[in-house]
Amino acid sequence: MTIHRAGATIAGLATALTIAGAFVAQGYVAAQKSAPRSTGAVQTSAAATDPAQQTETVYVNPVPSASVVHVVQTAPPLAAPPVIHQIVAGGGSGDDGPGSAGQSDD
Repeated sequence: MTIHRAGATIAGLATALTIAGAFVAQGYVAAQKSAPRSTGAVQTSAAATDPAQQTETVYVNPVPSASVVHVVQTAPPLAAPPVIHQIVAGGGSGDDGPGSAGQSDD
């Protein structure tokens, strides 16, 4: 390892530590400014319960359930649909092979 690599490594680590230290110090100062200061004895007794400050529970009627439908008669089963045969006149070359089934290439 050359002296230049060692110097660059040490300089990089020093820069990273300096930046990290600045962030830590900045966070510490901000936390000290936002922390509430205690000025006197801590109140240990509970405050008197004021009815206006109590929470109020409101019960709402639930949505009624859907009515039940009883099936008393089922529809008759569907009959098979009618088969429709459509014959199309072919106008091809006259050489309709077994795969063309009478259809032309028009």
